[in-house]
Amino acid sequence: KIRENLNQKWRNSLNAFEKRNIIIKEENSNQIINDVIKYYEKLQKMNNFKGIDKKFLKYFLENSSKKIYCAYDDKIFLGYICISTDFNTGTYLLGFANDKGRKINVMNGLMWKAIVDLKEKNFDYLDLGGLDNNSTPGIFKFKSGLNAKNYSLIGSFKTIKIF
Repeated sequence: KIRENLNQKWRNSLNAFEKRNIIIKEENSNQIINDVIKYYEKLQKMNNFKGIDKKFLKYFLENSSKKIYCAYDDKIFLGYICISTDFNTGTYLLGFANDKGRKINVMNGLMWKAIVDLKEKNFDYLDLGGLDNNSTPGIFKFKSGLNAKNYSLIGSFKTIKIF
């Protein structure tokens, strides 16, 4: 039922991904947390955004309930997504795909793996996080393809220096 509700292009990308011999596994070791932070910092530099503080992110990932899904082609890393879990809800936190991973729609495969896994573990919700078509049109398009229910929050704000 969930798969049927995916946007057709999103589902086609997932189908194309699934024809490949890509291994997706859940990993939550300290080494993976360090790798997640390394790739997150790389993404911050590539896309020129501030993002979550490295020390805070490391502390949060080491001390919270989460699922980190990593994709490999043979032993070559392609990408990851990190889902925070609490009660009956998973929340998408971070994701990264290298060039090869993007070419083969690895994020579709990773997200689908997370959805199936959470459903099998009786989670009721997966919060995809924010959608911003202006500052992150690629992420907006990707998340929109899941045809999830949209809801609005009070807005986003820029930081101000108080000292």
